[in-house]
Amino acid sequence: MKNYIIYVDGFNLYYAIKDTKYKWLDLKALIESFSFEDCKIAKIRYFTAKVTPNERDPDVAERQNIYLRALRTIPEIEIHFGSFKKRTAKGKLLEKGNPSHKKIVEISKFEEKGSDVNIATFMLIDCFQKACDVPILLSNDSDLTEPLKYIKTILKLPVGLITPVDFWVSKLHKYSSLRRKISDERLRNAQFPLKLKDDLGEFSCPKEWL
Repeated sequence: MKNYIIYVDGFNLYYAIKDTKYKWLDLKALIESFSFEDCKIAKIRYFTAKVTPNERDPDVAERQNIYLRALRTIPEIEIHFGSFKKRTAKGKLLEKGNPSHKKIVEISKFEEKGSDVNIATFMLIDCFQKACDVPILLSNDSDLTEPLKYIKTILKLPVGLITPVDFWVSKLHKYSSLRRKISDERLRNAQFPLKLKDDLGEFSCPKEWL
């Protein structure tokens, strides 16, 4: 029996499923549904960053905290945090029907930082330390090509890839040995119970996700 570790790109997964009804996602149940042959879960590493409430969605941080609480009921889970950074950017404003519009505007935006580096780092460390026989990446971010390439070509380990969308990023596909896609059916069948319990007591799925 081989051990495998799953490396979940939390925001990449979230943005792939945010318009579905299946955000109350039990990651362990989802991963086990793929039935990787002769493998068992050693650990699930989940990479994310704490979001910031905003005018459009003042409850976003509360929902995220509830979901992180749900994930922590999975014994195999380990959560790793990057950060959100606010930055100011300038760009040309394009009006509809007028692509040559010259007005320069300034906007502020939040960008998630650190998860890609964290994923690559932990994948390489775990493989060097032989913590797993098969590392499996859940993401479709081509920025993660290099760790997959190194693990497959230098360390000679099989690399699994689970994509949250309906296509393969060619660079990731090239350096993966096992490939799976997440379907709506798998998402539907891998939802947490609406009510969960931990050391702090009972809690429920956010009402916006029902």
